[in-house]
Formats: sequence, C-alpha cells, structure tokens
Amino acid sequence: MIITMLKKQVRQELNELLDMTLPELERRIASQFQGSLPFKDILRVGTRSFLLLQKDSIHLINPGSDGLDSVAQVIYGVRLKNTPLTGIFLTHKSDSYTKNLKYYEYLAQKEPMSFDYKLLCHEKNSDLAHKRPCYTLMQDEEFLKLDGRKYLLLKTPGHSKRSDHISILEFEHKVLFVGIMLQPQGESYEYCTFLTPVSSHQFPEDANRSIELLKSLPFEHAITGEGDHLDQERAYRWMAITQRTFERTAYYCRKVLWDQDHGDLRENARAVFHFMAMDRNMSLDHVESRFDENEDSTEFDLYDYPSIAYYLRKFGMG
Repeated sequence: MIITMLKKQVRQELNELLDMTLPELERRIASQFQGSLPFKDILRVGTRSFLLLQKDSIHLINPGSDGLDSVAQVIYGVRLKNTPLTGIFLTHKSDSYTKNLKYYEYLAQKEPMSFDYKLLCHEKNSDLAHKRPCYTLMQDEEFLKLDGRKYLLLKTPGHSKRSDHISILEFEHKVLFVGIMLQPQGESYEYCTFLTPVSSHQFPEDANRSIELLKSLPFEHAITGEGDHLDQERAYRWMAITQRTFERTAYYCRKVLWDQDHGDLRENARAVFHFMAMDRNMSLDHVESRFDENEDSTEFDLYDYPSIAYYLRKFGMG
C-alpha cells in the first residue's frame, strides 16, 4: 500500500539510497551524522529527529519532515552499525514531526531485516502505524524497556487540540525529550527574543500541569521538539518562563475583561496580546507583523490566539 502511495521519483530515490555503499552514503550526508549533542550514541539527524544508537538496535525519536536528507542519515546509521532500526517514537501527531514516517514504512517493506521497526506513540495515534507493530501509551506514564534500553513515557497534554502529546525520558543518559511543551520565547521572561510573547498551547492549564510533571523527573538534559539541547539548569529556566507566560496571559485576560471589554473574543485576545508584548519588552511594530489581515489565517490566529482565547473563555467570555 505504502509503495503505491509514494511518487515514482521518491521510490526511486529511496531505492538508490538503499543501494548505496557506506562510503557513498557518507558522501551523501556530508558528515552531518556527527551531530552536535554531547552524546556519542544520540545523534541529531534532522530538525526534529534524533537517532539513539546501541549495540544491537537503533531507535528514532520523531521521523520529522526533513525529507530524504534525514532518511539518508538513518540509513547510514543502520549500515554503519550493522544493526536494525527497531523503534520509532512519536511525541505527537503533526506534519512537522511525522511527515517522514511514510518513507520508513517504505523502507520496512523493501528491507524488513534492517527496518522492521515498532511505532511507539500516544494511544490516539495508533492509526499512524499503518498495520506495523505498535506500542501505544495507554496510562499517564509507563516504563518501557526496548532492546535493553530503558525509557519512561509520559502523557503531557496541553499543546495540541488532540491532547496526544507524550514526553520521553531516556534513562542511560537521563535525557528528557520534551517535544513542544516548553515555549519560553526567550531566555528570560522580561525580554522576549522570539516572534511572539505568548506560547502556542491549546490548553495552557493542562500544559502547566504537564510541565510540573516534567520538573519532577530525574533528568540531566532535555531536548526539545525543535532540536534545542538544554542542560538541566536551562531546562528548568525554560519551564519556569513558559509557566510565567501562562500566568501573565491569564492576568491580562482578566484585566481586559474587567477594564476594557471589547465585546468581541478576537479583539479582546488582540488586546491581551499587546499587553503581553509590552510586558515582555517586545517592539510593537514587530508584534503587528503577526496580524497580516491579507491572510485568511494570520500568524496570530494560528499560534497566539488559542492560549489567550482559552483564558478569556474560562473567565466568562464566549
């Protein structure tokens, strides 16, 4: 089924990758495989993808959406270590994190001895396995031993409408893969250095509880869904700033409803957004770029509005 779904050119490119010798693959990936993380056996192989190597198996955190450049690195790892890809973890369902999965499904059909992987994900995403073996997280947290490597899988809802987000603690190096939960938008609350002063969480109160859970774990490193490597101190700081952002968003939602209610949910949310920008010392000219009214769905509507609207509704509007 997957073979016929992929375009002929893509199938041909994947077949060419499978036929390459190790030196040819090494030239193809241009030494990207070395990565930049402080672990010899955890390598970044894409913007949102991480390969965990061990003696008899390889695991992948998030297939990602980097196309065949990322897949080539995984094939290279399988060839280099002469060991199969046996597990693919998904932190949540999003094209940015799962788009490449169809390529691995193709590889599993073409070369099952090397790519006979199991999908590990939230129970809501079991359909993404497409008849492959699947381990779904049913409880709030579960210990898992896969090919001798120990993990703790945790449900950490709050980011998406589906509430399908999981975080993964790898025990050997005490590395916590937090997905998209931490969104401080800067290294301090007082100075936002990102595009927006608020976080992209559909359910910020759920996200706040999820972060409290993450803070209780015995991790020493954290890796975000966007590829940031955080030492423990920086990870705690990102957690605190994200939670502070929730707190202040709620504060300004109350302020707008009490002091200057516009009678319109989006207009109130826009007012809260401006308060948050000033609170975090952002340029208002920069903030206005989030409201491109020529677009059907602005950056504000897609990413900023949901968390603000959540609190406005909670406090009695709409």
